[in-house]
Amino acid sequence: MTEHGAKQLSSLVHSLEERAKELKCLYKVENVLNNQDAKLEETLQSVVNFIPPGWQYPEVCQAKMTIREIEFKTSNWADSKYRMSREIEIRGKKIGEIHVVYTKLLPELEGDLFLPEEGNLLKTIADRVAHFVLHNDLRHIFKEFQ
Repeated sequence: MTEHGAKQLSSLVHSLEERAKELKCLYKVENVLNNQDAKLEETLQSVVNFIPPGWQYPEVCQAKMTIREIEFKTSNWADSKYRMSREIEIRGKKIGEIHVVYTKLLPELEGDLFLPEEGNLLKTIADRVAHFVLHNDLRHIFKEFQ
């Protein structure tokens, strides 16, 4: 195999490993959000904890989510200028947001800090959290109505 071929293969393997981490993160988020018996706060904290392992550099990645003024953070949360964020909306109204940060800049981080796929993953997580919160709200309204 040529050196060029070896580099292409290495790049492909790295890309596939990143997609596998993202899928694992998404599966964990889906699993916890589908547990109807879990408490809202515990569920949202679990979602936040599942985020960093799904990113390219989990060793320097932290996450924070705010829902209606309540914050859920990873244990070592520290704000950083190296961040990506997504709003969480229900019916076009912002109810919160999710932030993912790298706490320090690694030498490997050249160009864009975050992969495009990570942006898509964060959007998907924000959408799923919005659906979960809406379903939780409707369940409480229904219980009160009864």
